[in-house]
Amino acid sequence: MAYSVQQTSDGGYIIAGKTRSYGSDNWDVYVLKLDKNGNREWWKTLGGSMWDEARSVQQTNDGGYVIAGVTWSYGSGYSDVYLIKLSP
Repeated sequence: MAYSVQQTSDGGYIIAGKTRSYGSDNWDVYVLKLDKNGNREWWKTLGGSMWDEARSVQQTNDGGYVIAGVTWSYGSGYSDVYLIKLSP
């Protein structure tokens, strides 16, 4: 399930949301990078043992990405802010 889509500086797209695929028992953050033709360049799942999801993604000035979301896996264990920085 995607919550955020942004065009990237190379003309492609970065998409962030959540997934229960790829061996996860609970929801995990899902990040997908597409090229300008819609072909998958890479994807990542991130998260802990509980429910984690991305709500927004933005490209940073260094060519990486910052993701904001919600985590039940980290912090106090109930609906904490989840901030992730992906390096270029």
